[in-house]
Amino acid sequence: HGGASKSLLNRLEDMEALVATVDSAALEQTATKAKVIRADLEAASKARNKLMATYKKEDSKMIQQLYQQMVDLEGLSGYLPSLVDRLQQLATLHQQASTFGTRLEELERGATQMEASVGQLEEGMVKLQETMVQNIATMESNLQKLDKN
Repeated sequence: HGGASKSLLNRLEDMEALVATVDSAALEQTATKAKVIRADLEAASKARNKLMATYKKEDSKMIQQLYQQMVDLEGLSGYLPSLVDRLQQLATLHQQASTFGTRLEELERGATQMEASVGQLEEGMVKLQETMVQNIATMESNLQKLDKN
């Protein structure tokens, strides 16, 4: 029992010596730092909870909408090459259609000019025919006069 008491007594003396070495100012400073750290951690926890609550309400909807749009667009991605080809074909057709009116007007103008030229040629042929008939008649008349002489 005596050895055990002594050992307990020795321990108590060691603890008293350790407590005596602890500076109460350092202990208070450490306690103050611990309080500041605890307050910072509580503030950070509150801010995190607030951010999580805000995130869950607003951002979750936005993320879900963006995800849905991505899923919808993924279904269209297979059609994009053929859609681009078709749009290029339509652009070519549109370009041709935009010049079609001008080309048609030019053709109509050319046809009108040809009709006028053909009309002039026909008039010229009629006049030539009339002149030839008159010349033949004059020649026959002159030949008959020569025969009489």
